[in-house]
Amino acid sequence: MSAVQLLWINIIADGPPALALGLDKNDGVMLQSPRDPNSPLLDRASLIFIVFTGVVKAAAGGLLLILLPLYGYGVAAIRTAVFIFESVAQLFFAYPSRRVSVVPRSNVTLHIAVWAGVALQVLTLVFPFLREMLGLTFLDAQALLIVTVTVLVTWAIAEIYSRISLKLKKETN
Repeated sequence: MSAVQLLWINIIADGPPALALGLDKNDGVMLQSPRDPNSPLLDRASLIFIVFTGVVKAAAGGLLLILLPLYGYGVAAIRTAVFIFESVAQLFFAYPSRRVSVVPRSNVTLHIAVWAGVALQVLTLVFPFLREMLGLTFLDAQALLIVTVTVLVTWAIAEIYSRISLKLKKETN
């Protein structure tokens, strides 16, 4: 991916969801005792979630790099598909990442941030000036279906993992 594409992902797929996550309301958080100041910033469950889902997402991106040429797609279409996959998957991963340790209440701002980000990603394919700015090409329905299924499968794996992690944490406490 190009520098512009990576910056786009950082701004669109990371920025608004991260700000929205700052508005999460977690019941009972203020009733917990303070953390030890010498404890690590991320707990073990969060670190494992980050590594596990990072590997899953990287493997899925690699699978797209292998699978799409078999369907006859060229370099530009493959680059576009991986860009769309990485950005939309990053948006969707905001949901399971917030459930690794606690069950937060619904966050309407997060829903808006994620779906606005998905809409912007769709616009990068629809509007020629955005496609050109980001160095993308138009994707046909088959490529879009492959990317969509890949996003949904990786998101589902992350969701399942976060729910298992949360259940194990509750059982050990």
